Amino acid sequence: MRPIERDPVKIAELRIAVYIAEHASALSVDHLGKLLPKLDMKSRTLQGFRMHHTKCARLQKYVIAPSFAVKLRNEIGDQFFSLVDESTNEANISCLALCIRFYSTSKKSVVDTFYRLLPIENATADTLYQTVKRCLAEDGLDVKKIIGLGTDGASSMIGRTHSLSTLLRVDNPELTLFRCVCHSLHLAASKASECLPIIVDFVVRDTHNWFSTSPKRTNEYQAIYRVLENSVPKKVPGLAGTRWIARLEAVSIIIDQWEALKLHFDLSASKERCYTAKTLSDAYRDDQNKLHLLFVRKTLKEIVSVNKIFQSQTADVTKVTEDLIAMYRNLMNIVVNGKHLSKCSDENLPKLRFLDHVVPCEAMNFGYEFTTYASACSLTVAQVHYIKERCKEFVVELIKQVQMRLPDNVEILMMLKNFHPSIATSQIDSAALIGARYRSTFEDLDGLENEWSSMCLQQWPKSCLGNVVSFWTEVNERENSAGQKMFPNISGLVLALLSLPFSNASVERIFFQMNVVHSKLRNHLKVRSVEALLQIRYGLVHYYQSCVNFQPTDDMIRNFGAKSSREEEEENVINLDLMQ
Repeated sequence: MRPIERDPVKIAELRIAVYIAEHASALSVDHLGKLLPKLDMKSRTLQGFRMHHTKCARLQKYVIAPSFAVKLRNEIGDQFFSLVDESTNEANISCLALCIRFYSTSKKSVVDTFYRLLPIENATADTLYQTVKRCLAEDGLDVKKIIGLGTDGASSMIGRTHSLSTLLRVDNPELTLFRCVCHSLHLAASKASECLPIIVDFVVRDTHNWFSTSPKRTNEYQAIYRVLENSVPKKVPGLAGTRWIARLEAVSIIIDQWEALKLHFDLSASKERCYTAKTLSDAYRDDQNKLHLLFVRKTLKEIVSVNKIFQSQTADVTKVTEDLIAMYRNLMNIVVNGKHLSKCSDENLPKLRFLDHVVPCEAMNFGYEFTTYASACSLTVAQVHYIKERCKEFVVELIKQVQMRLPDNVEILMMLKNFHPSIATSQIDSAALIGARYRSTFEDLDGLENEWSSMCLQQWPKSCLGNVVSFWTEVNERENSAGQKMFPNISGLVLALLSLPFSNASVERIFFQMNVVHSKLRNHLKVRSVEALLQIRYGLVHYYQSCVNFQPTDDMIRNFGAKSSREEEEENVINLDLMQ
C-alpha cells in the first residue's frame, strides 16, 4: 500500500479538532493561538493557518470519532462483553446511551467505556431491542457474545414478560441481567423513608431549597454560623434521583449545624412573612425531628458505604459480595434477634424471613447518639417510644425493599467470589457448577474442571495474587512448552464473568459528560454530534490519556476529506499566524 503523506497542516487540524472535542469549548482566535505551540506544532508550514468551524465539526464526526469507534470494535473482536444501557432525553430527543464493558487484551484489564448514543422514537421494549440489535449488527458485534446486561429498574428494561432483557434472551438465553445496585439501594432507601413523618423529608429538602436561590439568606446564615462556630458552614446538598449519596450528606450537615439553623430560621420567621420559614422554624424546635434524623444517619451509613463501593471503577468484583452481605447483616442486626441471625449463613441471608424474628423496639440498638439525645431532650417517654416505633418501621421496610431488589445480584456476586486468587489457588470449590450456568457458551465442562484442578499445581507470581484481573490475565497467558495456552477454558470463562456490569455508575458519568457537551450554549447539537464528541473524549482516555498525547493515525489522514462540505464563507474562517 502506498505510504500516507503526513501533512503537518492536516495533523494540526486533527489535533485541534480533538482538543476542542475534549474540552467542549468554542473556537476562538486567542484560544487556538496559544494552543498550537502547546501541542508542539511550530512548523513554518503552518504560517497563516486557517480553520473553519464546519470543518472542525466534520473532522470530529466523520474522521476522528469513526476511527476511535473502529479501533474499539477491533479491540473487542469476538470476546464476550456486557452492555450497560439507559434511556434519556436531551433537547426533546429520546436517546439510548450505551456503555460497553469487556476485557481488553492490550491493556490487560477490564475496560468500561462509552459505546454509542442512539436516537429512539420511544422507550418501549420493542424499540429498544431493535435499536440495540441494529447497532450491534452495524458494528459487527455478535448479540450472542453479550454475557451481561446492566440496567436500571425501568419496566421496559427488566420486565419479566416483555422487556429489553427478555427479548435479548431469545437470542442469548444465558444473558445475565444485572440490576444497578446503586439505583436499587437508592430506591430502597427512598421507599423506606415514607415510613417516617413527612416533616422529616420536608426539613431535608426545604433547608436546601431555602438557601439555593437566595445569596442574601446564605450570607445571613454564614454570619450567624461564624459567630457560633467561628468557621464557614457547609452547604446542604439537594436531593436527586441519581445522586445516591446526597441524602446522607444532607442529613449529616443538618444535624451538625442544627443549632445554627434553628437560630437562623427563628430570625427569618420573625423578620419575613413566609410560611416556609415559620414551618422550618417550628420543625427545628421539635426534638422529635432531630431524633428521627439521628437514626436515619446511622442507618443510611450502611447503604452509602456499599453504594460508594459499587460506584467505584476499581472495586474488586470478587470482594464486593462481602460488603453487600455485611450490609444485610448490619441492617438486620438492628431489628432481628442476634442469636437467630448468627445461625444464618451468608448464602441464605439475602432471602431470610426476618419478620418472624423481629425484636420489640425496647430491645433494639438505636445507636449512641440517638440514645444520648433521647435521654437529654425534653421529650416524654411516650414520645420517644413513638419515635422508636417509626424508626423500627423504617428499618423493616428498608430491609424488605433491599431483599426484593437485590437477591439475583447477590447470587451472581456470590458465584464470582469463588474466582478470587486465594480461592482459585486453593481449590475450595468446583468451577463446573459455575460453568454449567453458561453451558452453551463454554461447552467443554470436563476441560474446564481439569484446568481448574491443575491450577493449584502451578507456581503463580506473588505480584498478581492481590489483584483478581492481574491474576486471571496471568492465567490466560500461561503457555506450555509447545506455545499453547494451558488454561483457555477457565480463563475465558472468568474474564468474561469479570466483564459483568455490577453498576450503572458509568452511564451516569456519561450523562454528566453529555450535559457538559450539550450545554445551553451548544443546545443545537444533533445526536450524532454529541455521540462523536463523547466517542472522542472516551477514546482519548482509553488510548491516549489526553489530547496532548494524541497523534493522528494513518486512517484519519487517509479519510481526511470524508464528507466534504461546501466552500467556507470568509467571515467564518479563523486565521492564525504562528510567526507573529
